[in-house]
Amino acid sequence: MQMTKAKPFIKWVGGKTQLLEQFENYYPIELRQGLIRRYVEPFLGGGALFFELSQHYNITHAYLSDLNKDLILTYQVIQQHPTELLDFLEQYQKEYDQTHPSKREALFLEVRRHFNAQRFEINYKKLSENWIPRAAQFIFLNKTCYNGLFRLNSKGEFNVPFGKYQTALIFDAPNILAVSKALQIAEIQHADYSNCFDKVNEHTFVYLDP
Repeated sequence: MQMTKAKPFIKWVGGKTQLLEQFENYYPIELRQGLIRRYVEPFLGGGALFFELSQHYNITHAYLSDLNKDLILTYQVIQQHPTELLDFLEQYQKEYDQTHPSKREALFLEVRRHFNAQRFEINYKKLSENWIPRAAQFIFLNKTCYNGLFRLNSKGEFNVPFGKYQTALIFDAPNILAVSKALQIAEIQHADYSNCFDKVNEHTFVYLDP
């Protein structure tokens, strides 16, 4: 049975999935020789390059960070609680599919309202049970909003409109599990890029894509 290859689980502006083959031409020879075992990416986003390198090269530890608190929360939930997250995502998929197309925007807006209202109840510094539904909301909104954008207004509220898709694949369960497996080698932090400096040694692949 062929194992699922981990890939980005969200849409993300500036994602590099389509450029991975081109990037391969610029990898250092030490990576191909198995001498580079540490990977650092302080502007994580969709994580396409991390998933590619961690599955095809001898990467044994990764430091991944981003300034987007809900993005990092979601990565940490997938890393530590993938099956519980899948339960919530299955409910969102079922509800979206069973909702008449004319009423799906109302469903989206209701989830968005809850997502914004609950942001003050989240302790982003310590993983807790309320992180799991929060991560599910984040993924649902990403897959059903316009073009997978993530945008906050001056109040810190997510304000991207509904995408008006005829169908929406909220999640891919085998991929979520594959992503969780890939993330087991990673330290994941909500942090500024400057925090990564002390994570780098001579055997580190650093990818900067602000």
